Amino acid sequence: MKVSCDVTVMASSLLDIGAQCSLDSCPAHDFLPVLCPNCSKYFCKDHIHSDLHSCLPSTQKPDVQHDKLQRCALDDCDRLSLDAYNSTVAAACANCSKSFCAEHRHPVSHKCSPIDPPAGNAAPQKNEKARELLAKISSSSTSSKKPLKKPAKIPTDPAKLAAYRKVEVMKMRHKAVPLDPKDKSASPPLDQRLHVKVQFGEQEKVFWVRKTLITGKALDFLCGQFGIKHSDALPTRLYKPESEAHLRNDTSLSEQVDDGSVLSIVQES
Repeated sequence: MKVSCDVTVMASSLLDIGAQCSLDSCPAHDFLPVLCPNCSKYFCKDHIHSDLHSCLPSTQKPDVQHDKLQRCALDDCDRLSLDAYNSTVAAACANCSKSFCAEHRHPVSHKCSPIDPPAGNAAPQKNEKARELLAKISSSSTSSKKPLKKPAKIPTDPAKLAAYRKVEVMKMRHKAVPLDPKDKSASPPLDQRLHVKVQFGEQEKVFWVRKTLITGKALDFLCGQFGIKHSDALPTRLYKPESEAHLRNDTSLSEQVDDGSVLSIVQES
């Protein structure tokens, strides 16, 4: 069956990890084998010691000195630590930095706890790392800042100008809000809307209005949106930036401006 095939493939792939113990009578496949410096063969943790697999020391290698530093750091263990064998497996524990034999090399086997750094050195190291991190963040944020974009230049070529206005209208449609409060509940189809960008001083807002809306009524709505008080003594007009004449208030706004136009509100003294 497919399941049994998958299990067989998985088992065979696991055999590529580690090595078979070189002792003929041992069937163990150790995933962290240890290299014997005398006979240059790999053994499991139970047979790594030369007296357990009966190998002869090489005359080309110095005798192993069984001193205290090469012993397993566990108090009740008399076996040699892995560094005595020049093993490919790390002898020092990552938590307590002590050297152990093959059987006690894992932190769980010798129940170690991490060594805390000296109290006097901990704070400066943390402060230094914090300063390096802040400098890195500051450098990356400064380099990621983009320069302010310059206002887009309006093209003079008729074909490019038509394409430019088409793009501007699409942008306005995403930002525009209804100018007439009644249109918030009943919106007309898109082809019956006129989109305009209106400027007053440093303020700028984008609206859409019905194409049938009279300019004078639109101006009243705009004064309310911008908080403008107008009177006969201080009349308010709508202008196209490129025109010196103001828009007529008795005509619909769609008859005087194109979709996507920019208008300015001016109070005449």
